[in-house]
Amino acid sequence: MLFSEKYCQYKVLGVDPGAVRVGIAVSDTIGMLARPLCVLDRRKPAPAARVADVARREGVRVIVVGLPLNSDGSEGPAAIKARWFADKIRQAIGSDEIQVILWDERYTSVDAAELQEQAGAAKHSHGVVDDWAAALILQSWLDESAKKRPSNEG
Repeated sequence: MLFSEKYCQYKVLGVDPGAVRVGIAVSDTIGMLARPLCVLDRRKPAPAARVADVARREGVRVIVVGLPLNSDGSEGPAAIKARWFADKIRQAIGSDEIQVILWDERYTSVDAAELQEQAGAAKHSHGVVDDWAAALILQSWLDESAKKRPSNEG
């Protein structure tokens, strides 16, 4: 599912589910721009429920969870864990009020580290890469969704 007209007035949440931290990003209300929002410690209790809480607080209608596919497109252990985490988020939401989808996130952590360096962020800022990676995942989804939207030109 891509960004459709019914979601255009709502923000979208991007999630980078790492082993230690969960990066979170959010879009603007017109679905054009993603920005890093926060980083959650996955070692603390109920990380999926905390993602659901952030989604509700931000008023999002869609959560895009990064799916770390292998370079050949196959799913390895990290992708299986991401699917499991997305299911836990769905369970924490408990209804269809917020849709949870998976999105290919190959190479976003590398790209996020490069962006962090270009932005002049401290190299050892724990968590900075995680929320930037979430923003890249979300921006990729937003960009692809924009291609699918009908044009208003006429």
